[in-house]
Amino acid sequence: MLKKIAFLLLFISTHYIILSQNNPEKPTLVVGIVVEQMRYDFIYKYWDKLGDSGFKKIINQGTYCQNTHYEYLNINSASGYATIACGSYPSQHGIIYSQWFDRIQRKEIYCIEDKNVKPVATNFESGKSPKNLSSTTWTDQLRIASYKMSKVYTVGFNDYASVLTGGKLANTAFWFDENTGRWVTSSYYIDSLEEWTKSFNEKEFPDVYLGRTWNTTLPMNKYTESLSDATSYEKGIGGQNTFPYDLTVLKSKFSNYSILKYTPFSNSLTKDFAINLIMSQYLGKDPYTDVIYINFAATSYIADVFGIQSVEFEDAIIKLDKDIAHLLAAVDDYVGIENTLFFVTSDMGACENKQWLEDINIETGFFNFKRTNVVLNSYIRAIYGMGNWIEGFYNNEIYFNHFDIDKQNISLSEFQQKAAQMFANFTGVTTVVATESVMKGTFSEGIMKQAQNSYFQERSGDLFVVLDFGWRFEYTEPQGLCDCNSAYNENSHVPLILYGWKIPQQKILRKISADDLAVTLSFLLNIPLPSKSTGDPIVEVF
Repeated sequence: MLKKIAFLLLFISTHYIILSQNNPEKPTLVVGIVVEQMRYDFIYKYWDKLGDSGFKKIINQGTYCQNTHYEYLNINSASGYATIACGSYPSQHGIIYSQWFDRIQRKEIYCIEDKNVKPVATNFESGKSPKNLSSTTWTDQLRIASYKMSKVYTVGFNDYASVLTGGKLANTAFWFDENTGRWVTSSYYIDSLEEWTKSFNEKEFPDVYLGRTWNTTLPMNKYTESLSDATSYEKGIGGQNTFPYDLTVLKSKFSNYSILKYTPFSNSLTKDFAINLIMSQYLGKDPYTDVIYINFAATSYIADVFGIQSVEFEDAIIKLDKDIAHLLAAVDDYVGIENTLFFVTSDMGACENKQWLEDINIETGFFNFKRTNVVLNSYIRAIYGMGNWIEGFYNNEIYFNHFDIDKQNISLSEFQQKAAQMFANFTGVTTVVATESVMKGTFSEGIMKQAQNSYFQERSGDLFVVLDFGWRFEYTEPQGLCDCNSAYNENSHVPLILYGWKIPQQKILRKISADDLAVTLSFLLNIPLPSKSTGDPIVEVF
């Protein structure tokens, strides 16, 4: 009997040790994967074409939040990345768009431009930094809590994606320089590239990828979730919009390496660089939790020139699935899945091709702000007299001349309301929100809540303009096929998956706000919340 008890105690203690080893108190590595314009339904749309070791693996073995939404107006990529990192919306983190109008300087400001820092490893860029972020990120709090012993790196084709997710205290944010074909950064982080980065750049992987032909992964007749390969809805690249794409021929039509971002190979290159970074910097190999963000941008650019209903877009998702499978295997081999916390999400959703919507009898239209401004300005002058009342239109927002309004001793609230009432009569406009009204209360739902989450007093305009579903703003510069910046479900609904270390297998159907992710990660790591976070922890994860 004593032997049986002793054996039982030994069995229990052994299994306790094994479980403790398989479930460390904290993950030693967090891998954040952000796939640009990855709308929620895309994973299930292409489910039967995916392998078992990529998206399917993390969904089947992790926590899948199926009803995750961005809850602000004018949804865009830069604001999405900042929300993921800060656990708050533009009203708190301050990144209202990739560019915005600065009333003091009277010009547009790029969200990460910084004249006080210099580019590193390139002469084709200006300095970039996160100085315009008005909140700390969850990785900033991790670095502060660990006295900077935790390492944080970000990798992405787009500079703002890497800079904004890295926050104020990232060790280094890396992005791809289209002019040189090199991974670069800025002096905000380091003064010169380390040897491992130089070594990777010297291998000239972009040239290797551009020496290939982009062909479909599967036989063409298997792409049943897309329109035909040759349609009038696609812009294409280099004057071509059907497979195969011989990149050795097409690259001659581009003056630099920019063609690479319109192919799935840019995702593969990003993955290659990230794996090299993990191993070169020994991420996840000490007791302090390290972080790497990997931001995949090819889906966004391919959607811009081919649309989300194209064979090219479907093939990009299939190839990305293979890249993620490779990444998971490499991290498992180097750090161990049991020691690694993964999350996968997107910066925003994606809109359908406008012409295709029209062809299937869904009403759409273009809203020309330049012509509308003439009418609006005449209306305002009829009420308040001659004056340069309108500064301009930027990012679905109208900016008024506050100096002239104050000089005439006119109530800004009254001015906004009169303009909003007139503007709402234009065809294609659903709602016009005066920003003064956003400041007067707290709203729990609907357009007013989204407007409140969008409004950052120092940078936002005077009116938020919301168009009907299917309508697009008409700009002077060319727009992508899927650009719309709407706050409808097509743009707001994104996947959110957590996988790996201590994450239970489950699916959550209740509505989750995108600002909940950073807060949840902070609670999982037992660190302070980002300074201006507004989200709630996803309690089912614990």
